[in-house]
Amino acid sequence: MDSSNTKEIKDALYDALSTAIAEKRPDDVIAGINAQIDKRVLDCGHKPTPRDGISTGTATLPDEREVCYACADSWQRARMRETGELFAYLSTDGTAIQTWSGGDLITITAKSVRRVGFRDYSSKRPERWYVTRRDADGNVWHGQGPGPGMYCRMKRARRAGGGAS
Repeated sequence: MDSSNTKEIKDALYDALSTAIAEKRPDDVIAGINAQIDKRVLDCGHKPTPRDGISTGTATLPDEREVCYACADSWQRARMRETGELFAYLSTDGTAIQTWSGGDLITITAKSVRRVGFRDYSSKRPERWYVTRRDADGNVWHGQGPGPGMYCRMKRARRAGGGAS
């Protein structure tokens, strides 16, 4: 990203926010942030992903590149195929494994819920969700996590054609 472009955006954002804060206009603060964010061009060549509320509309990859959500989701899918491991999130309805930005990675075909451990402060026993899925390439994946809306660690159990990962 061009550093002079970044400085101009930061300066304009600072000016807009200072004015909105001084005049006590919180909606203008959010609108000012979003307007400045939308002007940027990311390392992937796209603009930030449109969003609701306060969010950057961007993701930062391990190599420090800043990309849009769609490119981050594509990167996650490629990494999933390459490594056979996935750390993602169980959707709030419990039907899919998703990236943190909400992009679907795997649709769940089988799941079981087990109560584990001791009762917590709310007198409920913690749950552990176990999920299974065959992906579009025919690979079988297994995973577990604490429940909908929470993290889920997935591993490829075997590759399509019967070989182990």
